[in-house]
Order: sequence, then C-alpha cells, then structure tokens
Amino acid sequence: FCFKKQQKHVNHSVLSLTLSIFSEQARKLDTEIDQLKLQSEGIVQVAFSASLVEHVGGTYTGPFNTETTLIFKRVVTNIGNAYNPYTGIFTAPVRGVYNFELTLHGHGDNSYPTAARLFMNKELIFTAWEHQTTLSPSASNGGSLLLDAQD
Repeated sequence: FCFKKQQKHVNHSVLSLTLSIFSEQARKLDTEIDQLKLQSEGIVQVAFSASLVEHVGGTYTGPFNTETTLIFKRVVTNIGNAYNPYTGIFTAPVRGVYNFELTLHGHGDNSYPTAARLFMNKELIFTAWEHQTTLSPSASNGGSLLLDAQD
C-alpha cells in the first residue's frame, strides 16, 4: 500500500459566493422570523404599491363612460396580500389607519381628462383630476383613512 498526501485546492471565489448565498438566506430567514413574531403578537403588516402599466410606454387606460374599477397590472409590493390583483380591490385585514396615494399621468392633445377616484365601501373619498389639451397632464391626491377590518 502506498499512502500519499493529497493537496487540497480551495477556490476562494466559490467560497465567497457560497458565503454570500448563505448570508442572503439568513437575512431572509431573519425577516420571516420577525414577521412571524409580529403576527404572533397580533401585529399585521400591510402595504401595497401598484401601477396600471407594466412598463414605461405601456398601454393607455380608458377613456371610460362609466365608473370602472381599475385593476393594477403591475403589483410591486403586496405585503399582507390585502390588495387583490384580479379584482382591483384592497380589503383591510385589520382595523387601522391606512394611507392611500394616487399619482396620475396622462397624454395631452385630446379632449379627455386624466382622472381617478378612490372609493371606500362605495363612498367617494377623493379624486385626482387634471384636464389640459396639450402637453402631459398629471394629478395626485391622497389621504389617511381609518378602516375597519374588511373595509
């Protein structure tokens, strides 16, 4: 029998990449643990951010002759899954104060205004509206609302 000592070569880039992957997984687990702690304490985190178009230069929406529920095509954030991307409806999971902001951008050279309204339980809360026939109209509006669970 012949025993030979084997030289082990360590690839530092592979070790660095592996460490980076484990660090990212540990960070994600820490976030999940924090969220579970909040849930066990009865604290629910809710936030959503969405856009009508999926990318810059996306399609137009409207004009509409009647009130139409807008369904945001690009959901950037939906913590707590309170926004339903199929119906366009946000439902408060717990009683609390929720902040809503609308930001609109339209295209000029037409006779249609750029407008959107926020409703809560079929009651009009606020409107963002602008009408100009040239250039690019824009409008925004927002506010904080005290919602009950299921509003």
